[in-house]
Amino acid sequence: MPGDRTVTVHIAILLTFGLPSRADHLAVPSPDGSSWSVVIDVNRALSDAQASSAAEQIKRLSRLMAQEAFQRAWAEYRAGSPAWQKRDATLGSLEGVVHRVAEAGPVALFSVDENFFPLAVWLKQPMRDSIDELNRVADRILSSDGSLDSRMAIAAEIQKPEFMTNVAGPAGAFLSDGIVQALGIAAFRTSLSAGPRAFFEAYDRASQNKGSGLIPLSKKG
Repeated sequence: MPGDRTVTVHIAILLTFGLPSRADHLAVPSPDGSSWSVVIDVNRALSDAQASSAAEQIKRLSRLMAQEAFQRAWAEYRAGSPAWQKRDATLGSLEGVVHRVAEAGPVALFSVDENFFPLAVWLKQPMRDSIDELNRVADRILSSDGSLDSRMAIAAEIQKPEFMTNVAGPAGAFLSDGIVQALGIAAFRTSLSAGPRAFFEAYDRASQNKGSGLIPLSKKG
């Protein structure tokens, strides 16, 4: 989290062994929206860690809880941040996708197994694929500037949960880890406090570091 101000969230963690859904956990807001509860299906959450030690399984559950806590705190931080709430006219039609990727990236880091960091080393091809897809989306947005219908269709597409899961989350995680690995955690936190554009600019600087192994963003993206 950025260090310019403190954000506090309260989340109740409820463990069950039979959550009636296909997900391994479910986040539920309180009726007044002031707090959240997270229901975790232990069996599903640990389905691919059955052979692991108790300590590893506890770490897996702890990381899932931390992801939910961070996601709520990160949302609270952005809601009170002028850098995140103001419009950035310099981004033009790319503003929407830039926001989505920058807000999803830090949270998506929690969904990656700790053994795969640094991502640019251990997940090189998935990283390339994710950033290539992000660049393709940016190119589509820019090429649709002359068509209102196309712009509206893409704007609706990037608001869908599928876009966050398949594009914004993975690409944002790679950008986030790239900043941390090349520039350090302090630079990462500073970029988050300065808003979406600063996040992308920090990755651009990181990718230019010799030997970083990071995939550059296209000039359009």
